[in-house]
Amino acid sequence: MQATYKARVLSSKYRTMRQRIMIFQSYCRGFIARKEYNQRLASIIKIQSGMRMVLAQRQASELRVEVCMYQRNY
Repeated sequence: MQATYKARVLSSKYRTMRQRIMIFQSYCRGFIARKEYNQRLASIIKIQSGMRMVLAQRQASELRVEVCMYQRNY
Protein backbone atom coordinates (compact mmCIF):
# COMPACT_ATOMS: atom_id res chain seq x y z
CA MET A 1 0.00 0.00 0.00
CA GLN A 2 2.81 2.40 0.84
CA ALA A 3 4.53 1.57 -2.43
CA THR A 4 1.39 2.42 -4.38
CA TYR A 5 0.99 5.71 -2.56
CA LYS A 6 4.64 6.68 -3.11
CA ALA A 7 4.37 5.73 -6.79
CA ARG A 8 1.34 7.98 -7.22
CA VAL A 9 3.03 10.86 -5.40
CA LEU A 10 6.18 10.51 -7.49
CA SER A 11 4.12 10.24 -10.66
CA SER A 12 2.24 13.40 -9.76
CA LYS A 13 5.48 15.27 -9.00
CA TYR A 14 6.97 14.05 -12.26
CA ARG A 15 3.96 15.26 -14.28
CA THR A 16 3.97 18.71 -12.67
CA MET A 17 7.74 19.05 -13.10
CA ARG A 18 7.49 18.00 -16.73
CA GLN A 19 4.70 20.50 -17.35
CA ARG A 20 6.76 23.31 -15.79
CA ILE A 21 9.78 22.37 -17.88
CA MET A 22 7.69 22.44 -21.05
CA ILE A 23 6.37 25.91 -20.18
CA PHE A 24 9.89 27.14 -19.44
CA GLN A 25 11.16 25.75 -22.76
CA SER A 26 8.36 27.47 -24.66
CA TYR A 27 9.23 30.80 -23.03
CA CYS A 28 12.90 30.31 -23.91
CA ARG A 29 12.12 29.40 -27.52
CA GLY A 30 9.85 32.41 -27.84
CA PHE A 31 12.54 34.69 -26.41
CA ILE A 32 15.13 33.36 -28.86
CA ALA A 33 12.72 33.67 -31.80
CA ARG A 34 11.87 37.28 -30.91
CA LYS A 35 15.55 38.13 -30.53
CA GLU A 36 16.40 36.66 -33.95
CA TYR A 37 13.45 38.48 -35.53
CA ASN A 38 14.58 41.82 -34.10
CA GLN A 39 18.14 41.24 -35.32
CA ARG A 40 16.90 40.40 -38.81
CA LEU A 41 14.66 43.43 -38.85
CA ALA A 42 17.56 45.68 -37.82
CA SER A 43 19.72 44.20 -40.60
CA ILE A 44 16.99 44.73 -43.18
CA ILE A 45 16.54 48.34 -42.07
CA LYS A 46 20.30 48.98 -42.38
CA ILE A 47 20.37 47.54 -45.91
CA GLN A 48 17.34 49.57 -46.98
CA SER A 49 18.79 52.72 -45.45
CA GLY A 50 22.06 52.21 -47.30
CA MET A 51 20.28 51.69 -50.60
CA ARG A 52 18.14 54.78 -50.08
CA MET A 53 21.31 56.77 -49.36
CA VAL A 54 22.95 55.60 -52.58
CA LEU A 55 19.84 56.39 -54.62
CA ALA A 56 19.53 59.82 -53.02
CA GLN A 57 23.18 60.59 -53.78
CA ARG A 58 22.70 59.58 -57.42
CA GLN A 59 19.59 61.72 -57.69
CA ALA A 60 21.37 64.68 -56.11
CA SER A 61 24.31 64.42 -58.51
CA GLU A 62 21.90 64.23 -61.46
CA LEU A 63 20.13 67.36 -60.23
CA ARG A 64 23.46 69.16 -59.92
CA VAL A 65 24.27 68.29 -63.53
CA GLU A 66 20.87 69.54 -64.66
CA VAL A 67 21.32 72.82 -62.79
CA CYS A 68 24.74 73.34 -64.32
CA MET A 69 23.37 72.66 -67.80
CA TYR A 70 20.46 75.02 -67.17
CA GLN A 71 22.75 77.82 -65.95
CA ARG A 72 25.04 77.51 -69.00
CA ASN A 73 22.11 77.99 -71.38
CA TYR A 74 21.20 81.34 -69.82
